[in-house]
Amino acid sequence: LTLHFNSLQKIYEQFPEFNYQGRKITEYYFYQQEQRLYMLRQKNALEKYKYFLSHYEKFLKEIPQKHIASFLSISPETLSRTRNKIRKNN
Repeated sequence: LTLHFNSLQKIYEQFPEFNYQGRKITEYYFYQQEQRLYMLRQKNALEKYKYFLSHYEKFLKEIPQKHIASFLSISPETLSRTRNKIRKNN
């Protein structure tokens, strides 16, 4: 689903309450993106995977491991080693 920028501006003018909701949605996604970028810049593979578990655990069984590794900017092999390390510690 897409919406042209000019159409969105018209909706905001016609429905001011939607302007507020649109801003709140945008703020939420901006915050989520900032959190993910911080995680990608600052943490090692183990911390990245722990971040994934704490924020996206519900997707763990639905998403192939290669895509999770890509999301975390680590190799699938590193993800596998990290998962094994967590299993051994628990």
